[in-house]
Amino acid sequence: MLLVNQANDHGEITGSGVADSVAHDAKDRIEAITDWKSGVDIDVERVNSYRGRLGAYQRRGGALHGFLAPMTPGKVIAA
Repeated sequence: MLLVNQANDHGEITGSGVADSVAHDAKDRIEAITDWKSGVDIDVERVNSYRGRLGAYQRRGGALHGFLAPMTPGKVIAA
């Protein structure tokens, strides 16, 4: 589970989601989030849907990188 808490001049936002892999840098900041997909036939519409969700995780968590990794040989898609 990915729990994110952000504060700004307008208030505070707390969010959560499920990501399969979260990599942290040396300062314990979220550097990359990977979302593995199994049993899924990846088409453009589905990739765009997953990208939107993963992009939200990236923005809220401050991750530099986000990756969709379908369990299809040879495919990793940068969000």
